[in-house]
Amino acid sequence: MQIVELEMLPLSLRPVLQRLYDMKTTQSALREGVLFSTKRNNYYYDTGTGKVIVLDDDTSYIFRVLFDPTLSAETFLISLTKVDPNAVKNLLQTIDAERLFQRPPLLSMGKEIAAGVTDTEQKVEQIILEVTEQCNFRCKYCVYSEDFSGNRDFGNRRMPTEIAFKAIDWALENSGAKLAITFYGGEPLLNFKLMKAVIERSQAKRGNKEIVYSFTSNMSLMTREIATYLAQVPNLYIMASIDGPRTVHDAYRVYANDAPTFEDSIGGLRILADAYAGSHMPVNINAVLTPPFGFEKLEQVNAYFESLDWLPATCHVNITYPSYGTCPGLDEYYDKITGNPKYALHGMCNPLMIWQQRKAETDGLDAYKARNIYYHSIFDDLVKINNRIIVDEPTLRRGLNGCCVPGKKRLYVTATGEYKACERIGSSPSIGNVDEGVDRELIVKKYVEEFAAQSKDICDKCWAYNLCRVCYAGVCNENGLDMGLKNEACRASRSVALNNLALYHELMEENPEALNCLKDAVIE
Repeated sequence: MQIVELEMLPLSLRPVLQRLYDMKTTQSALREGVLFSTKRNNYYYDTGTGKVIVLDDDTSYIFRVLFDPTLSAETFLISLTKVDPNAVKNLLQTIDAERLFQRPPLLSMGKEIAAGVTDTEQKVEQIILEVTEQCNFRCKYCVYSEDFSGNRDFGNRRMPTEIAFKAIDWALENSGAKLAITFYGGEPLLNFKLMKAVIERSQAKRGNKEIVYSFTSNMSLMTREIATYLAQVPNLYIMASIDGPRTVHDAYRVYANDAPTFEDSIGGLRILADAYAGSHMPVNINAVLTPPFGFEKLEQVNAYFESLDWLPATCHVNITYPSYGTCPGLDEYYDKITGNPKYALHGMCNPLMIWQQRKAETDGLDAYKARNIYYHSIFDDLVKINNRIIVDEPTLRRGLNGCCVPGKKRLYVTATGEYKACERIGSSPSIGNVDEGVDRELIVKKYVEEFAAQSKDICDKCWAYNLCRVCYAGVCNENGLDMGLKNEACRASRSVALNNLALYHELMEENPEALNCLKDAVIE
């Protein structure tokens, strides 16, 4: 390699330049890290170390050439001659001292997951009971509708008491000092009798074990009797599904006869609030952002939730998009706005994320203003960036993308007693049942070995590997991993990671006090 016009470069830095040249020759820079910008600065995130460095105009120019796959290695060398030689020297010294661009190869994936699966002493942390498939709503974006192929259709089965007790007894025997029990549907309150029976049985048999209960409900079936009972259950957490004010909520959340549901849902939530009578009310809200996705609508929904002063200030409101392909017309709307630059961010159309980030920049992340639709999502995302791997010795995090150990982190029990890896995993292969137990061999084969074998080469080339959040949910079908779904999930995960890196450093520049709330925060 001829290094033209770089006579001032110390010999000790020539190997660093050679490494960059070789990387450019093989176009492998994209696996090493990523460039991103804020209003004030350009940055480089290094995958191997997790470090972020600020780039001045000269180094930013060099890095842009380095990362541009359409430019040759010779063009990269020429770029070095077009800037101040001292800038080149300082850049190479920084790369050498900070051990940047030294991400190790991904030699294997999933060994820790497989070890956790085969460890017969493993302790289950959460068991999720599908107490009923039935629901009194027919939300137009429901993942259980006949228009969505990723899950079962609406069902009529209820979990028998025998199956619930078998599952709970096993979980009590095979958990550690703490066990989470979650009730799932359909609408869980349609089988409140079973919920109550499970709570009472687990309390009677728990010994010194701490049990945490939770469920998500549309709130329409909440009665004073049910609310009074729930208010005295220890360690109970409730998620209420409400999309916003009446016009927004009723547009998609309807009864089976297409009647509106807002009055019953918000009325049920008020009944629950009254039952807690001013004491800590452990409730959060989950909203779904339905079309149109405009900023005006987001402001309307946000103002509504902030106006509910009868809810505790600590009530988090989480908002998400409906799943792609869940209802007629939704996909066409997604397609229509995809090319709108108003909603574009780092190559991905995401009106919700853009709006949430703008709110975080202007309003901060004050926990006392948590009853809005940007705090919870932004807070969780920024904690992940704040707590990312930052090391001097380049490394790759262990694990299998963002996957947990199936059957340990959580175990989903269907109404018929089948075991699934989690409640969001759809039609993917079951991992056992209440009578025969967990099928560890199947888990290792389908959820570890096959998953890793198909993912490894792609993950080895991905700059976002250490920030990856892709898990089994949404990427599996009845045969196991679906690489079409996985590739789409990877693309979205990279976009989110890039956006969050930019937002985190934007706040560091514009409103650093907003990041104080991240200290000591942990998101599992």
